[in-house]
Amino acid sequence: MMVVAGHIGHNPRWAGSYAVFGFYMLSGFLMTNILHEAYGLDAAGMRRYFVNRALRIYPAYWCALLLSIFAVALAPQSANVLNPVLHMPSSLLAWVSNASLFGLTIPVPQRLVPPAWSLNVELSFYIALPLLLCRWRVGTVIWFAISSGYTAYMVYQGRPFLVRYAPLAAASLPFSIGALVWHFRRALPSVSTPLLGVAFVAYLANLSGARVWWTDPKLQGFYVSLALSSVLLVGLSQRTTARPWLQYVDRQLGRLSYPIFLLHWTIATLVAATGAIAPTRGGMLFCVTIVPLNLTAFAVASFVEGPVERFRTRVRARAPR
Repeated sequence: MMVVAGHIGHNPRWAGSYAVFGFYMLSGFLMTNILHEAYGLDAAGMRRYFVNRALRIYPAYWCALLLSIFAVALAPQSANVLNPVLHMPSSLLAWVSNASLFGLTIPVPQRLVPPAWSLNVELSFYIALPLLLCRWRVGTVIWFAISSGYTAYMVYQGRPFLVRYAPLAAASLPFSIGALVWHFRRALPSVSTPLLGVAFVAYLANLSGARVWWTDPKLQGFYVSLALSSVLLVGLSQRTTARPWLQYVDRQLGRLSYPIFLLHWTIATLVAATGAIAPTRGGMLFCVTIVPLNLTAFAVASFVEGPVERFRTRVRARAPR
């Protein structure tokens, strides 16, 4: 929802970027975990891992892509006003990139699912992690050191935010942190519940007040958010049990998160196309969009991802232990 608030609500504008780097870090942790604990790093395990990653990403994405094609065809002006990249692809290469995700970077001017550039990043690291980056602890340490050095150099050079955020080299830092946390999870100090609560409050304070605390929310605030996210990741990874109702809420929110991420621009376009509200990013559009967005996300999670998940479970169950 941070991404939706930043994109559609336009407040705080930096919320989406904070959330994306936090998710990259979580992905680095989870992918390292399942590769070592569930699939294994031999050829058979990696094959099942790649199949399951594709099944996780593409069915819901293609559903969102089709819905976006409908929305842009129905209301091209509203789509373009909301987000200038919401255009029909004008070349075969653009269509291939939109369908496959590979090559769908931020500079691509026609993205039917605007945040899909980050899925290009995700897929690239999904491939690189088992092949090299997360296999060995020492390799992950070297990867983290190189990523940290690159980021420090970019900051020192005063590079623009997009250069420190969008490319694969920039995303390497949060992915490496996630993998590093997994490899050293048993050696890291315990994060107490009070400290975890303080870190969460600090994260929210940094998110909501970055303009107050820092000269640039997308510089100091951005990396403080990543540091606090790493503390939260360590603390939450050390907690293996939770109350049943919390587990249920967590599962339901998890089911909706990916469809919401994919669909928020499309649903906002369709809402604006009704004429009930102007296609202007802000709190009003966010409030009007949120209910149909969640309902559509629920439908995708239930009728697209649900059947696919049953097949993914069978693939996972055959993975070597």
